[in-house]
Amino acid sequence: MNKKSQEEMVGFVMVVAVVAVIFLVFLGIMLRKPGATEDRTEVSEVSLFLDAMLEYTTECKVSGTKLNFKDAIIEASETDICSAGVSGSLKDYLEQLARNITENSWNPGPGRPYQGYKIKALSEATGIINIEEFGISPGVTSPSPSSREYKVAEKPLGKGIVITFTLFERLD
Repeated sequence: MNKKSQEEMVGFVMVVAVVAVIFLVFLGIMLRKPGATEDRTEVSEVSLFLDAMLEYTTECKVSGTKLNFKDAIIEASETDICSAGVSGSLKDYLEQLARNITENSWNPGPGRPYQGYKIKALSEATGIINIEEFGISPGVTSPSPSSREYKVAEKPLGKGIVITFTLFERLD
């Protein structure tokens, strides 16, 4: 190899090394960007929670079979009664069940990372479930200025019904 080709080879290697370093620095900055990977993880966490809640088996029986939460919401939109297992309004039962599942799973409240939550199941005509719990204290009906809407998951259930779960994070 002559001297000129050796110099060209060294120059080429130097250029490749500089480009690789610039790429790694850029990649590091993008991965450290606040919320870049955390947000995707949290969104899927809230979405997975909503999926699990929809599969929860309720006490409502129709034709001798217990309905899961999703099917019970659809039943509540059509009749608001359960043929067995639940006395009274099926909507009221589902709201209380949703509160229990959410509070046992996310544990919102004073001194905790999550201030509150909203759960809404809406059909094209009316609301089926409408829960807004903030601060988990009597009389608190909206998020405080020291909270933010943290993550939202929304799922279509069929028959024009959509359920939305929103979690509020405490900022202070």
